[in-house]
Amino acid sequence: MKKFIKILCCFLAVISTFSFWTVYYYNTILPNNIMIYDDETVNFNTNIKIVSNKEESEELVSNINKASDSYKSDLSLMGIVPIKSININKVKKRYVVLSGENFGIKIFTKGVMVVGMSDVKGGVNPAKKAGMKIGDIILKVNNKSVNSNEELSAIINNSGGYELVCRIKRNNKTFNITFKPIYSKDNASYKAGIWVRDSSAGLGTMTFYSLVNGAFAGLGHGIVDVDTGVLLPINSGEIVKTEILSITKSNYGSAGEICGAFTGEVEGDIINNAPCGLYGYLNSFDKQKELIRISNRQDVKEGKARIYTTLDNNGPKYYNCEIEKVDYNNKTQKNLLIHITDEKLISKTGGIVQGMSGSPIVQNGQLVGALTNVFVNNPTRGYAVFSDEMYEKMTKVTENSTLNRVS
Repeated sequence: MKKFIKILCCFLAVISTFSFWTVYYYNTILPNNIMIYDDETVNFNTNIKIVSNKEESEELVSNINKASDSYKSDLSLMGIVPIKSININKVKKRYVVLSGENFGIKIFTKGVMVVGMSDVKGGVNPAKKAGMKIGDIILKVNNKSVNSNEELSAIINNSGGYELVCRIKRNNKTFNITFKPIYSKDNASYKAGIWVRDSSAGLGTMTFYSLVNGAFAGLGHGIVDVDTGVLLPINSGEIVKTEILSITKSNYGSAGEICGAFTGEVEGDIINNAPCGLYGYLNSFDKQKELIRISNRQDVKEGKARIYTTLDNNGPKYYNCEIEKVDYNNKTQKNLLIHITDEKLISKTGGIVQGMSGSPIVQNGQLVGALTNVFVNNPTRGYAVFSDEMYEKMTKVTENSTLNRVS
């Protein structure tokens, strides 16, 4: 009897351990949020039966009788062991124009960002002593808005050494910092002990645009300050036409780049710099372009895909790649692990190079993502963000935009 109890306990322990790790595994890999169409079924592509709302079904079925377009569904193993609740959002099928074109980027910050500090004299730094930090954004000084290096420099130099009240933004919180500039004999001017930046420029790839109003999405990741790593707040920005001059190939330990020049022709306005990309409006666009459907994230699978990108002045072309991993819940724009397999692309670039960020990833005739990062130690691999995340962000940004253009 004791032997039987011992065996039973061991069996139950194994079952409990297996259940725990199975639930943990599926809780990790299954999405927290999904988008579905009416009458659509979603197969989670798992080896173990996943049940929605404890119904005996391997598929999650959209409930078209729901009054709300958004609701929750509980997932469980075999209808017994609970896994997680997921948010389900019913959406219409979304179509955009695939771009893959290079664009030049010019942005001017809302306020100025502190990117460095240096003592004015005798080890004294008035701004730092008052509590200012690298990465802070100075919005106003003495209740006057500042949006350029020159504006801030003029205010400090004309202060006469009197107190300046700076309105600061730090980690989405705003507050005041007060300090007195110090006179520098070396420069014959008043100094605060800070270095600031008010603009940024670069080159990226447009992912897609809408035929409804010319709204566009690109880059796949936000533009951050090179010194602080902080997302730059946009006051204004524009995209400009570019000409590709050359390509520096990526090598092990070194990311290459597409070298281009701005031609000066402004193609559109940037209205938002978000962690998942740049968003704005085109000044003009081809209304006869073929449309492609945005894939829902749960439909993206590991396997063959294609990247659509521009490497010369003849426009974008398709190149083969592989989606090696899908992470539904990653919040840092690393949802897809991409492996470049196309020999033509590798021979031209060595893999992924700077300037390809935003290049569309297409699988089974649908737009599934946009390239965001390269592995410096293995440039044939990189990350991509889900296209449905970029589309949702573009929709929210343009709905709230004062430009609100209509084609």
